[in-house]
Amino acid sequence: MNSINDLLPRPKRAVKSNVSVAVATAGALKNPETQIVVPAANKLVVVRPESGLARPPTEVVNETRDRTQAAIDAILDKKLGTKTKEKSGPSIVKYTPAAHVNESARERTLKIVDVQYDPLEPARHKHVKAPARPPSPPAPVLKAAPPKLTAEEQRQWYIPPSVSGWKNNKGFVIDVEKRVAADGRFDESAVQAGDRQAQLAEALYEAESKARQEVNERNEAAQQRQLKAQEAKELRLKLLAQKARKRPLDDGESEREKDRSSRLKKALKERDISEAAALGHKPALTGDAQFDSRLFGKSTGSKGLYDEPLFAAEQAARQIYRPKLDEKSAGPVEFERIEDKYE
Repeated sequence: MNSINDLLPRPKRAVKSNVSVAVATAGALKNPETQIVVPAANKLVVVRPESGLARPPTEVVNETRDRTQAAIDAILDKKLGTKTKEKSGPSIVKYTPAAHVNESARERTLKIVDVQYDPLEPARHKHVKAPARPPSPPAPVLKAAPPKLTAEEQRQWYIPPSVSGWKNNKGFVIDVEKRVAADGRFDESAVQAGDRQAQLAEALYEAESKARQEVNERNEAAQQRQLKAQEAKELRLKLLAQKARKRPLDDGESEREKDRSSRLKKALKERDISEAAALGHKPALTGDAQFDSRLFGKSTGSKGLYDEPLFAAEQAARQIYRPKLDEKSAGPVEFERIEDKYE
């Protein structure tokens, strides 16, 4: 059988190297295990697997595998705690209690059995957090001894005690009048009124009196207007009464005469109608019945209603005021001609 080197394709170009190689007489390398051949950086070297490497026997491979598996299992059992002890049968033990505990106690036979482990049972051991250690003591701060205060500094640092203006020493509330009397801000004898206050008071008084006077004048004017209107109304009523007195006394008789004449005319008119009806005359037509309605539906001769044109006077007026062709006198108004400097 051919080797695997014979199955690989041969390189297209032979690999050239500038390294000197020691060759024997038959063409083989001298000391090939110590000979190192380094090709050039721009050359491609084809590497073939060596088929002549010796493999270990099957017994050695199995032994190495068993040892490796046993070592790995031991590490996993130690990490995971899954290693189980070999189960043994129940053991029988003879037990004799101490004589000082119970003198009448007899020898007993005990049977010891391993309790089955429940994998779902929670952990029996509790992790208790240890209390924190006390902190380290603070670093000592070295301070100089406080200097002694002088009398001047003590006087400057003196703070007077707080005295309440609302309560006395016993805690009772002080009356308002006593507090006001004790406070000098509200002393009326210390208040001094200046000239400006007097001037302001006088100005306010004058303004008020002037405003009152104006209001009185307006009221009087309004009263005068009301009196005049009332007098005019009374005069008008008096004139109307005089006219009524001067009216003739026979007004009622004249009105009665008018009523009598109107009734007489109405009676005569009704009498004429009744006489015409008795004589067989046709009643007089009124309104639309006086004309034949068939004549209104014809439009013949509607354009010849007028004998003269409608706007004849306007045409005559246009002929009268037609402008002349002369540029200088183009109308009844005379215009001045402005000379054009660009002509």
